[in-house]
Amino acid sequence: MAEWTAPEWHAPDFPYVEEALSADAHVEKERGRWIVYLDVVLVSGAVRRKVGDYPKQSQAEQAGRIIERNARRFIRR
Repeated sequence: MAEWTAPEWHAPDFPYVEEALSADAHVEKERGRWIVYLDVVLVSGAVRRKVGDYPKQSQAEQAGRIIERNARRFIRR
């Protein structure tokens, strides 16, 4: 009997990137650190990603504003 071999893998011609409908940054305090989360709504659902943590609330809020502004730049209106 012939031995089975997996087909050769080829990279796709283009990556599948789902378009975002909205993006919001949120700052929360966890274990004494200020965490910035980015919430993104896609057609298939919503995702939440931790994008940074900071020792001061002001630093986290500034980073959140920058991250949210940059994420929204790529959302079609």
